[in-house]
Amino acid sequence: SIEVAKQRAALNEVDVNFQAMNVVDAASFGVDAFDVIWCDLVLHHLVDSLDSILEKVKRALKPGGIFIAREPLAYAGWLK
Repeated sequence: SIEVAKQRAALNEVDVNFQAMNVVDAASFGVDAFDVIWCDLVLHHLVDSLDSILEKVKRALKPGGIFIAREPLAYAGWLK
């Protein structure tokens, strides 16, 4: 996904820095560090610590930042 996003950014002449990180280590993200944070098919594995992780993600987003999470809703009734 990161490689495709880099190619798309280059084609559109957008200057962007992509980073892949483990969301469990969200404390290392820093404060107001990112415009966008995208979690792809992982949060359903972290239910026990989800509140803590999401607080760290929130701190890591710049004001007005966007959090995107893609999850398998069809199989996770508790997420619906």
